[in-house]
Amino acid sequence: MKRPLVSIVVLNWNGWRDTTVCLDSIRYLRYPNYRIVIVDNGSEDHSVEEIIRHCEESGTYNTILVKQCDWSAGSSVRPGIDQTKCSNDPILSDNTILALKELTIISCPRNYGFAGGNNIGMEYCLRVHVPDYLLLLNNDTVVDEGFLDALVDVAESDSRIAIAGPKVLYYINGKTDIIDSAGGEMSYWRGKARLIGMGEKDDDGYGLVRTVDFVFGACMLVKKNAMMHFGLLPKDYFLYWEENNWCERARLAGFKCVYVGRSRIWHKAKSSIQRIASLGTYCKVRNRFRFMHEFATTSQFAIFLIYFFSFRIWFELVIVVFSEGPISFERARPYLRGVIDGIRGISGI
Repeated sequence: MKRPLVSIVVLNWNGWRDTTVCLDSIRYLRYPNYRIVIVDNGSEDHSVEEIIRHCEESGTYNTILVKQCDWSAGSSVRPGIDQTKCSNDPILSDNTILALKELTIISCPRNYGFAGGNNIGMEYCLRVHVPDYLLLLNNDTVVDEGFLDALVDVAESDSRIAIAGPKVLYYINGKTDIIDSAGGEMSYWRGKARLIGMGEKDDDGYGLVRTVDFVFGACMLVKKNAMMHFGLLPKDYFLYWEENNWCERARLAGFKCVYVGRSRIWHKAKSSIQRIASLGTYCKVRNRFRFMHEFATTSQFAIFLIYFFSFRIWFELVIVVFSEGPISFERARPYLRGVIDGIRGISGI
């Protein structure tokens, strides 16, 4: 029996070394029916050329330059577009698409963020591949050969499942058995998203399938037919809290998000975020307010504000000021700006 088609979207930003290692692990998947799309998010380190060179030299993928074309970030899906006319379409003008035999690279002219970049990849897949599932996979991950089989099997078992995620373990100088995420749970009274099992050693208790509030964004399998009810990622978040928003919209549309303990990947964690520390600090706190504005009840939001300004803001400011080397009060600036913009409802970058 033919397995459902899965389009794998891998986002790259100045991280071709991690991306090529990720691609090498994908090669050994047991799952037979998938396509890969890499979205290069305006890299300045010649990532596109280096990824192509790696594929050619390792003999893993054949590299063929097909056409140039621009997918407008965050636009609505238009499946009727004739791909042969993309280079002449005034709406589609900037991005370069390089198609490999089993791999497509979309090179963006600028950084659209996590949500915008993944949306570009998903739009391409929906138009060209017409998949049954979309898999968002961080480029700084290494996957187990059976992880996709386990995710698809669980997703196929229940029509109410919209998003499924694997057990995410830390990759620290190699694979470890320390958990990064076994799904996530949300406290609306505190505006806090917690990764279940984070820092704990893997054991049989984390091998189950269970419903969760959200799936960790490092790896998310999304059912296409379900996604049509709640849409693409929120591009105005740019970075952080996108998976929380997506999973909440899925749940409000009547679907479930699940953690699949038999599916395993390893995550290097923060390899990209470390290069944009101030932007990450800003987006993380701003988007927490955006999420709470959108999904918390009036009473939940009121309790969140009391909790945040009486305790959480001071705790997080201490972490920001004392993190990453010598004490620096300058590091508090993006955090405080994020708080202000979050309260004001500012979006985008």
